[in-house]
Amino acid sequence: MPLKCQVEKKMNKSTGVSAWTRLSTIFSAPDGAPGVFPDFPDAASALDEISPPDVRTAPHRASAAFGLRERTVGAPAALFARKVSHKNAAHERTAPIGRWLEMVQRLKGFGVRGQIAGINHYINQAAQTPEIAEYAKSRPWTSPLDLLQCADNSCAYALAKYLSLRLLGFHAHRLRLVWMRSRGGQQHVVLTVTLSGKTLVLDSRSDMVLADAAFAETPPYVSLNPARFCLHWHPSEPGGAKAALGRLASRLAENRDTIH
Repeated sequence: MPLKCQVEKKMNKSTGVSAWTRLSTIFSAPDGAPGVFPDFPDAASALDEISPPDVRTAPHRASAAFGLRERTVGAPAALFARKVSHKNAAHERTAPIGRWLEMVQRLKGFGVRGQIAGINHYINQAAQTPEIAEYAKSRPWTSPLDLLQCADNSCAYALAKYLSLRLLGFHAHRLRLVWMRSRGGQQHVVLTVTLSGKTLVLDSRSDMVLADAAFAETPPYVSLNPARFCLHWHPSEPGGAKAALGRLASRLAENRDTIH
């Protein structure tokens, strides 16, 4: 059954400063990454504004991320079929994968803020990020990534960060891969983390962990985690969920034969 038919059917206190100081002894200083998306203003990290909960549990309530409305249309693995197998990736422990896993283990000694900041920085700078992402692609829920790749390879960064935080014990419902679009139509993916009712954004273009409010000019249109594939739209947008579905259908049109 085409995705559109399925969708329409379903539609009826530490400060964090000390943590970063410690992390700076492990990681090198970041370089700015230019791109077609807006530059981020100099500001305090969004991590400074949260009181970390027990990240091993699901959030008590979902936050209205990015000020948008959303509709869950199903589980990713149920909506999408995968024709290319990534089965062997999870069993290949190469030297880069080993170094990444060692870094994740080292970060277990930090608090929640330090872990988030450390993973964001490490994955942004790691030459083996695509290899880490491939390591994660044996999971059936990652099948939409085969169809929603971005030219800037940001899918790989977001997926690698997701897997890293999961290995650190973060509950899957706190994490999402989120697809954004610029006014010029450029596509980009980030990882979001829900903590204390706030949405934190881990972006491959910045080592600063930002609040969702920083992305007003690049609104999300799709997000996912293992349990949920969601559409997003602005409350004032005519057509609402149907318009969001149309955007997704346009993006997937050239790959429709790989969808149930």
